[in-house]
Amino acid sequence: MHWKNEKYDQFQKQEAERMKVIQNAESIYKGLWDAIQSNVREAKTASIFLKPNGAPLHHTISLNTLELKIDLSEDKHSIVTSSDSGKVQLHLIVRSEDEPVSLEHQGKSVTYTEAARLVMEPFLFSGSSPYALKA
Repeated sequence: MHWKNEKYDQFQKQEAERMKVIQNAESIYKGLWDAIQSNVREAKTASIFLKPNGAPLHHTISLNTLELKIDLSEDKHSIVTSSDSGKVQLHLIVRSEDEPVSLEHQGKSVTYTEAARLVMEPFLFSGSSPYALKA
């Protein structure tokens, strides 16, 4: 019966991590949104006028007729962004019991500032953006 105890302990650890992510998801989303808004303000100084809008967990940024959507997933385990330039998915993870929940992109931890750039750069400088860099 020892194996059952080990499996149950693993289950409890996973459940604790899942709950930790859920409990911190909204504040992490807000931290990312704050970093994105900082990018919006910086863009304005370069005469790139972006219009932020939306609800607390579902925001948009408009540039002319283009739209960037930034959403906290229903299960609260990822933040997904989408625009005509593609999607970016940021996972909310617990690296260890002692550490806070963090953002991860393609297997690497990212700060709010790094995540905001991952989201904003393709929106502003690729796809149908008037500022798209040509290859």
